[in-house]
Amino acid sequence: MNQHNKTEEIDILQFFSAIGNMFKSMFKSITGVVKKLFFLSLDIILYLKKHYVYLLAGTLLGLGISFIVPSKNTDVYKAVARIRTNFNSQLTLQSHVKLFNGLIADKKYDELARILQEDTTVVKQIKLFELEPVVNDVLFIDDYEAYLNQKDTVVYKFIDYNTFKKNMVKNPDINPYWNLTVIATKPITFDFLNKRLPALINNDPELKKKKENVWFALQMQQKKLLRTLQDIDSLRKVNNQVMIELAKNKSNGAANIVVSSDRVRGPEASYNLFYERRKALEGLEKLSKKLNKFSDVLVMQNDFPQYGVKEHKITRNVHFRYTVLGFLLVLIMLLSRDFILYLNRYQQQKNRV
Repeated sequence: MNQHNKTEEIDILQFFSAIGNMFKSMFKSITGVVKKLFFLSLDIILYLKKHYVYLLAGTLLGLGISFIVPSKNTDVYKAVARIRTNFNSQLTLQSHVKLFNGLIADKKYDELARILQEDTTVVKQIKLFELEPVVNDVLFIDDYEAYLNQKDTVVYKFIDYNTFKKNMVKNPDINPYWNLTVIATKPITFDFLNKRLPALINNDPELKKKKENVWFALQMQQKKLLRTLQDIDSLRKVNNQVMIELAKNKSNGAANIVVSSDRVRGPEASYNLFYERRKALEGLEKLSKKLNKFSDVLVMQNDFPQYGVKEHKITRNVHFRYTVLGFLLVLIMLLSRDFILYLNRYQQQKNRV
């Protein structure tokens, strides 16, 4: 028995000893990497110190050239709009944005102006269209609720909100919310896109057909609910008339009608008309929200402003750019010279062998 306990103690000691050795080796590896990075940074600083005269000369030369060479206007103005795509039209939107950027890269401004139905002089100022998916819990919650309403209740426990959101982030092509940024070199009027862009997407034949099918189903559902309300109101009128006749007939006594929060007793009890009417009205309210949400294939949730916002970035400053360029050019020349010297020394050593 004692021998068995001793064996277990030895195994446990060996186990903890192995864990300790593992952590020691990891710590040594991390320490080694940190030391190497530290000494590398010191070598870089010493190299820059050794050649600081040449590097400073190149920096000053670049700064001086920036005042001599005429530079083009590098000001940038941008405008952002948030868009919701319906009927899986996000792929169509992406293809249009790629088309716009392709025409800009090829300088086919006349064709782009024709597509956007805008003057060529305005379109020439646009340099880029950027499209990015929007990840926002406030926006996703409504879509998640609508998604569950289309599924059986069994699905609820398998697809929670976090799973729904992860799929949206992982697969942006199914995300209906997008930020579209337009960048131009002059403060043009960006608001013309608020009408032209939705018109392009909304008039797509395939997407129009999808919208017509969805709207047909929603309108049929709306007519059904309205018909239900009419039938309920007609039946209630009949019941009201019966109640009046019962009240007039003194031989039958007064009609006994009780309305409570959970049930109705009286002539309407067998139909529960109050509950059915309330349910139909709630259905109509939800349906009206759907009709409003799917009013168009592409909906501008936040329009483009009339004028873009000017970006103030130091990287766009011509003096900063030429100064950095002068520094980098001298640094590359120094590194190239040292590399050639190293190759020559290596060649000499090889020849001696």
